[in-house]
Formats: sequence, C-alpha cells, structure tokens
Amino acid sequence: MGIKVWWPLLFVGAIILTCVMIFPSDLRLADLLGDAGRYDEAIENYRKVLAKEPGRGDIRMQLGQLYLLNDEPEKALAEYEAASEYVELDAVQLSQMLQIYSSLGYRAKAVSVLEKLVKLAPEEQQYRVRLADAYEWNSDTDKAIALYDELLGADTQNLDYLNKLIAL
Repeated sequence: MGIKVWWPLLFVGAIILTCVMIFPSDLRLADLLGDAGRYDEAIENYRKVLAKEPGRGDIRMQLGQLYLLNDEPEKALAEYEAASEYVELDAVQLSQMLQIYSSLGYRAKAVSVLEKLVKLAPEEQQYRVRLADAYEWNSDTDKAIALYDELLGADTQNLDYLNKLIAL
C-alpha cells in the first residue's frame, strides 16, 4: 500500500519541480540575468516584478544595484530613494547613496545621508568625521565647528581634529 500511495505524489512533485526549473519566475530570471552580467535584461525583468508589486523595497534595492553596475547612478539613486520609503536602509546602502550624491555634487543630500549614518551607527567615528567635513564642504561652519569640537572632546590627542577646528 505504501508505494501505491506515494508514487503519484512523487510524480506530481517531480513535475512541479521541473516546471519551476524550466519556467523561472521573473524575479528568479532577473537574478540569473544579473549574475550573468546581462544588466539591461535583468533590469527589464525587475521592472516587470515592480509593475505587479510596486511596494517591494528589496526589489528596488536590487534594481539600484543593477543600475550602479550598468553605470547609471541617477537611476540607481532614484531606486534607492524609492526603496527607502518601503524598507529601512542599512549602512552599506546609505554609504552607496552617499558616494553617488558626493560624486554628482548633491551636497545637501550627502549631508542628509551622513546624518542618517551617524544616527544609525553613532559609535562609528568615521561617519562623524565625514559629517563634519560635509558640513564644512556645504558651508555650514557652525555645525562643523560643533562636531569637530565634540570629536576633539572624545579624542583629545587627535591633531587632525584640532587643525580642522583651527582652520574653521
């Protein structure tokens, strides 16, 4: 009795597994195309998925990554910004956004992203230093002075902070 009952179930399971492998979903196909370096086709497939489910922040992040790999930073930024409405961005993703904003010269947005990074990881001194530099770059010397003063209070032996503070 055992083999007569399980055989049809195994047969149906094998057919379903074969169909999944032969006819991948748009999402799986987009992942495979992206891994193969066919970015334009992968982007098109991710767009199909987003047309069906526009609130998928994870897909928007993947799409942003593909746009970066495809040398389209403005489109990558648009996807990252859209993704941030649905999911909380981590430090790596915010750092990528910061790099793009800085390279494109969007000073105010770079400062905004750095402020988020400092809130996300307040123990990371590198973000605080970059934020102070960004304040200086954005001609917001009062905030830069206050942050350098705070950094110097935490590390009194750091001459770089002192030099920056004197220069401001």
